[in-house]
Amino acid sequence: MTRYELETPRLVLTTSVPEMAPAILELERRNREHFEPWEDRRPSDFFTLDYQKRLIRDERKLRESGEGIDYWIYCSADGMLIGKASVFCLVMGNLSNCMLGYKLDKDYQGHGYMHEALEAIIDNLFNVVGIHRIEINMMPRNTRSVRVAERLGFEREALSRAFIRINGVWEDHYRYVKINDAK
Repeated sequence: MTRYELETPRLVLTTSVPEMAPAILELERRNREHFEPWEDRRPSDFFTLDYQKRLIRDERKLRESGEGIDYWIYCSADGMLIGKASVFCLVMGNLSNCMLGYKLDKDYQGHGYMHEALEAIIDNLFNVVGIHRIEINMMPRNTRSVRVAERLGFEREALSRAFIRINGVWEDHYRYVKINDAK
């Protein structure tokens, strides 16, 4: 199994392996209320080790198919798993587009960690993978995510109505885009 890692001055971003399941479960449990407004309803067994191991297997299949990659974000200073950034709907060829989603532990927000992680991922997507266009979709009320995207140079392209189901409700989302001008 191929594993991918990116490093920044303060972070290690890595793809998952089964041994990470307890740390992933702890991140999800620690941030259950914090993540809930931004994600769809979780199955009743989501907060179990078995469920997290299944998600790790699903991530591997997605990575091996070339359709996406999930990076788990570790803080180098304390070794804590603090978040996740997901590249998905990855399509090459004449479309050359992908989507990017992310979440960060409530206790690590406001310190530039997600900005730093996404800079590394975007650089990799543009300069190694050769992707032309990256999209980030977020609910208008998710002002923290909007600020992160804008600081990274993403531009708001559109409002997509009833775009993604969040907590059982089809929510409007802003679509932010960054173009690889070198490609």
